[in-house]
Amino acid sequence: MRISNYQEKDKEQVKSLISSVLKEIFHTSASGLEDLDDIKENFKIFLVAKEKNEVIGTVGVKEYKGSARISRMYLRKDYRGKGLGKKLMKKVLDYSEKHYDKVMLTTYTQMGSQTFYERMGFNVSKKEGDRIWMDKPWPTLK
Repeated sequence: MRISNYQEKDKEQVKSLISSVLKEIFHTSASGLEDLDDIKENFKIFLVAKEKNEVIGTVGVKEYKGSARISRMYLRKDYRGKGLGKKLMKKVLDYSEKHYDKVMLTTYTQMGSQTFYERMGFNVSKKEGDRIWMDKPWPTLK
């Protein structure tokens, strides 16, 4: 397994992975993926995890009101619970700590990821229906 910076050749695999994970979780076709049309423009950093040249995980950082916003954290189902999410998160937190004063993210109840983010040091700052806003005080998890 290898984690690297996004390259244009990864685009279709990234979109396919994210669409399939969203369909698995929400049981509907994915919408609102326009930010994936130009990843290099829409994200400050975007990482892909690959196994045998197949994208199995993604995570990115966007800028949101002067803060780092972790976005598009998705793992293929058969790679969840094996430490890959923690490795991806550690890399974007390291990047974010160097470039931003704050880091935040949003997730949804249906995703079942709140506990993972809490283990990574995030705290719930607000809930709106099924949407959960979380932020993390610095310094990051070492």
